[in-house]
Amino acid sequence: MMKRILIVHPPYFENFSRDGRCQNPGDAWATSFPPITLASIAGYMKKCGHHARIFDAMPNALTWDDLDKEMAEFKPDFVVINTATPTIENDLKTADMAKKHNQKAITIAIGGFPTALPFECFKINKNLDFSVRGERSEKPIASIVDGRSGFTGVINRKSHGIGDVYIEEDLESLGTPSYELLPGYRFPLTNEKWMFCLDSSGCPYQCTYCIIPSMSGRTFIWKSIKQVGDEIQYIIEKAGAEIILFWSECFTQSEDRVYKLCDEIEKRGIKCKFMCTTRVDRINKPLLKRMREVGFEWMSFGLETGSQKILDNIKKGATIEQAYKAVKMANDVGFKTIGHFIIGLPGETKKTAEQTLVFSRKVGVKFAQFYSVTPFPGSLFYEQALENGWLMNNEWGSIEQGKQAISYPNFSADDIKQFRQRGYREFYFRPGFLWTLLRSVNLKGFFGLARTGTRFMKWWKR
Repeated sequence: MMKRILIVHPPYFENFSRDGRCQNPGDAWATSFPPITLASIAGYMKKCGHHARIFDAMPNALTWDDLDKEMAEFKPDFVVINTATPTIENDLKTADMAKKHNQKAITIAIGGFPTALPFECFKINKNLDFSVRGERSEKPIASIVDGRSGFTGVINRKSHGIGDVYIEEDLESLGTPSYELLPGYRFPLTNEKWMFCLDSSGCPYQCTYCIIPSMSGRTFIWKSIKQVGDEIQYIIEKAGAEIILFWSECFTQSEDRVYKLCDEIEKRGIKCKFMCTTRVDRINKPLLKRMREVGFEWMSFGLETGSQKILDNIKKGATIEQAYKAVKMANDVGFKTIGHFIIGLPGETKKTAEQTLVFSRKVGVKFAQFYSVTPFPGSLFYEQALENGWLMNNEWGSIEQGKQAISYPNFSADDIKQFRQRGYREFYFRPGFLWTLLRSVNLKGFFGLARTGTRFMKWWKR
């Protein structure tokens, strides 16, 4: 029997991205990230014969009143709630609204927090019926909708024990995400429509601060090249995307796969701008040149720190020397490079934090993001923080990459904040950066620079 399923990206007092490892206020990038997890759930629900809608409050600043009207009109049988750790108490209020409209509506929480702490979700909100453990929650949700019990990853209030995380081993069986159901998202520097492409899941690396291995496993699971090609065309035709970011933890993990995808893009005559995230030890110049030939323009690196000792502490499995070489290669072939840096990782001192700020300016990335170390539940770092007494309080709202939730005996929360703010100031107010910025925007983005800059500065000064 067909059911009505409402998939909710809840309202919040600011734009907030909730998918996977990216649990950030929109002001961190002066934009929100398209929640493709919701598009994938909607696509799979439709594949199963159900009627699915997405209510995404973020890009158009929709309110709780708007959600109230949506529920009154749609009358959902099931409400899926996208959550993040910093916003969890806010997000789960969605369950209250669902029950107000229909006491029999079944409410389901997804995301990193329900994966790590499913029973904590039930403590936070008495109207929540299920938590789902796992990044790919499509099939666990379908089991709830169909009334099947005992499915891996599904937790309810009466569950005995936490149960296993659901790991999806066949991404193609989920079908094509309903990208077109998401509202318009725009890349801030160019004001072009952008969308993420779900091409893989999982990550084999050991980075202690990351939640992805606990959500989707330590093995890369890929969609076929044909399926990814089909989805790229679908995103361009149905969602009108002009820029596509591949939602993979390490897009270039398989060199052969990237070459084949480039060939597929070329064979189909696809014209689009592409972005990806990768590691400094997984690229080479011939590969980068081939990617540039088919439209790749932006490349993002998790550089984290300028201290090799701290890289080793967090089990990054990479070196400072590799970072310099990788960024130079990418710059040399014409990529716009982005570096991500974390202040306050275990072992941090004022000396190592200073090394990171110097490294961020010398390594050669065109743009940089500086985050406060964040103990997300589900990461090894969260367990370390609890064990060592580094966590400052039990407020979930403080566990956010623009705030300070950690304090060490020799490197305080205030030190983390000051070095993070200095990182932005010293990177972006250098002579010559304005030229880099102007070369990265187009005419559509130029007139929004003041607004973009204002949003961004509000975030990094918090």
